[in-house]
Amino acid sequence: MPLWESASKEWKTEKETQQSEVANYFLGQKLIQFKCPNDDTHIHRTWESFNYLNLIINKSGTQSLDQVLRSNFGAEETMDDEGRITCVPCGKGVTKMTRLINLSYLPDYLVLYFQRFSDPGASGKINTVINQFNSDHIDLTPYSAHDNNPPDVLKSSAYRGMIGPFRYECYGAVFHRGRGIGGGHYVAMARHLDQRGKEAGAWHHYNDRMVKLAGVNGSQGPEYGEPRNSGGDGSIVMLFLRRKKA
Repeated sequence: MPLWESASKEWKTEKETQQSEVANYFLGQKLIQFKCPNDDTHIHRTWESFNYLNLIINKSGTQSLDQVLRSNFGAEETMDDEGRITCVPCGKGVTKMTRLINLSYLPDYLVLYFQRFSDPGASGKINTVINQFNSDHIDLTPYSAHDNNPPDVLKSSAYRGMIGPFRYECYGAVFHRGRGIGGGHYVAMARHLDQRGKEAGAWHHYNDRMVKLAGVNGSQGPEYGEPRNSGGDGSIVMLFLRRKKA
């Protein structure tokens, strides 16, 4: 079955089971493809829905947002230690299948969550700096499972999340200060994308009762200022994105 056809059927089925306002705005779907090492025409597809994207990051150092996305989507990896997977055409279980994860349906509002906490204790936080992104233009088109030439049957609003380009703008962020999930402090930043006047699109910094204007330059820090990562201070945990109108 062609990918467009199977993907649209899977999305329709999923949407019928997810009837809520949250699903209307935030629900998306990933495509996971397994390729048999004995015959690369034997491809096994599964779909997984999400309300946010859970992103694995490096254990240390610095990564751009594009580097994080590329390491999670669109790159084939060999499945070495996760047991046998049954290849139906081969009629047997096989190891060392390759796995490819792409985004089959991208919602209008997308939440990115960076996996920073490796254990539930006070330590174990990953302090990798996430920087080098333009908050007004975040392009997820390269990570879509589909090209930009869909069949006419899919050219409707019901399938808009399968048809690119997928360009987003950031309207919110959550930061964590501290050593781990067992302690620390969360702060946030947000902006009104549709606001008019002298503060149109201005970022505000929220820290408990304190609210103030804050600058943004696509780096990491408590106010999106210069990169800061000493002691895990000001690590980006979540980004909130809205798809831009074509």
